[in-house]
Parts: sequence; structure tokens; C-alpha cells
Amino acid sequence: MLAKLKKELKMPDRRFFWIVLDSMARVGDFESIEALSNSAGRGRAPPIGFTPFVDTCIKYHRDDEAVKFALRIADLRDRARALARCGRGREAADIASRLRNQQLLEEIQDLAARHVASVAKPPERNANR
Repeated sequence: MLAKLKKELKMPDRRFFWIVLDSMARVGDFESIEALSNSAGRGRAPPIGFTPFVDTCIKYHRDDEAVKFALRIADLRDRARALARCGRGREAADIASRLRNQQLLEEIQDLAARHVASVAKPPERNANR
């Protein structure tokens, strides 16, 4: 069904994935997001990669879902950053330690601290609802 819609809209793959991803998250359809992430084929990343999936899940306060996508990011530095942003600072720090990358470790500490701060404050209410 999505392929038919994409064809009708004559939209580039990357833009289509971004729009569909955000639309699914907005309505809370995280099962379909999982299917969308697998739509490129077994073992292949979607055209936009997995980081936007992590970002979208975090945006909609679904850190548990974000972790699933973070673990699928191939580049270890990007995976560590994504894990830190979704509350898995220890796992991210382990990756940075294995890579022996002090700069990455410092970046992860900052990202993990931001995550803790965002969890500590209540989510903002959308006035347009």
C-alpha cells in the first residue's frame, strides 16, 4: 500500500520515508514503524538510515522503541550517540571505551546528561491540540 502511495505522489524515497515515519509515530503506530524500517530488505538500512527512527521515537517519548533502532545503526560512533540519547549511557560509554575514543566518551556523557534532564522535566503540552 505504501509503495502505491509513494508512486502516486511521485516523491523521492528519502522524503517519503521521513513523512511516513513521522505520521506513523504521531498516531502511535510503532508496529508499522518497525515494518517500515525493514522495508528496504533483510539486512539493509532504510534510505534514511536508522538514526531518524531513533530521533522520531525519542520525539514521541518512546525510548524503548528508540533503543531497538539505535542497536541497528552500523557505525559504532553513531550507535553510541543514539544509545546515549535514548537513555542507555552505560552501553554507549562501553562502545566509546572499546573504540578508545575520549572525545566520543565526553560527547556521550553530555548526551546522557541531556537525556536525564529531559526525563526529569514533564513533557510540554501542545496548545494546538
